[in-house]
Amino acid sequence: MADIHGLIFKILLSFYPLAETFISSWGGETMEDIHEFFANFSLLMVFAHISGVIFSSFLEGENLVKAMVTGHKKNRSHWEDVNQGAGRK
Repeated sequence: MADIHGLIFKILLSFYPLAETFISSWGGETMEDIHEFFANFSLLMVFAHISGVIFSSFLEGENLVKAMVTGHKKNRSHWEDVNQGAGRK
């Protein structure tokens, strides 16, 4: 049974998606730069999300972190059309 798993693994490796494309010609430094860019971009998006939650919490006067954890948010009169559309009263 182990031989079958080894064979399947070798077959899957032979179909490595980017092995025969132009990307395989890129050097390690280029790939490292791309990886670093996306890592930094991900951190920027996390920072932007957290900043938005903090800003919105102050703006609305509600603890949005608690609302995200519990799934319950205060009903707002200026959101009446949204509350009715969601089946809330």
